[in-house]
Amino acid sequence: TLLGGAVVAGVADNSAIFYNPAALAFLEHPNINVDGTLYAYRWLEYKNALGKDVSAVAAGFLYYPQLIGGMLPSKNDRLRFSFGILTRHKAFLNMNARHEETFDVIPGLQGDEYYVGSFEYFSDLSEQWFGAGMGYKLNDYWSVGISAFVSYRWHLYRYLVNATAYPTDNFTVTTEGDSLPFYITSKNIYYNIQHEDFNLILKPSVAYQKGDWKLGLTLTLPSLNLQFLPVLDLAKVQKRRPVLKFGNPLF
Repeated sequence: TLLGGAVVAGVADNSAIFYNPAALAFLEHPNINVDGTLYAYRWLEYKNALGKDVSAVAAGFLYYPQLIGGMLPSKNDRLRFSFGILTRHKAFLNMNARHEETFDVIPGLQGDEYYVGSFEYFSDLSEQWFGAGMGYKLNDYWSVGISAFVSYRWHLYRYLVNATAYPTDNFTVTTEGDSLPFYITSKNIYYNIQHEDFNLILKPSVAYQKGDWKLGLTLTLPSLNLQFLPVLDLAKVQKRRPVLKFGNPLF
């Protein structure tokens, strides 16, 4: 974080469920809050997406809440319970572009061709953590705690490039002088990937507070994949090299 980890010791709100659940024991009053709404400006250029020196660009603003959480009342003054929903990762990008141009696409054939290129890039990545935590005060200065999160990660990715060229006339002539009927050449690249998974993350911790002195230690244990939960995992990849086809004119 920008605080260099200092928040692990000094956290004093519901975000302790993530940074240091042991610090929950030092919170006095139950509450519910929304913290850390993030704002971002995104700009991306995909160079040569539609051909040489023809790029696709996407830009825009993003915002979303990072933490929604609260505390539950407890009859034990030493024990505190908390719950939270965290947005750990969020990324969305959608690019669409089309380019048309007349130039000599196929050097082996005389004359210019009409070139049409289309490009699509779509990515939707989201990772949410749903969890609960507890902190127990050992004495006036020390506390221990633990939080458990189930993470849900979803990613939909789609990438499509299509390039097509055909002559401006119904007939063309090769460099050797042979006459050819109408032709069309195209190239396609297509990716469509959908993936989701669930994981369990445990975060044990300890906290110390006395006057202006605050110390904290939190361990994030390796995640455990919850394979017994149903998930979606699909992938489709299609590539087609340039193919030259002859036939009747399109118009």
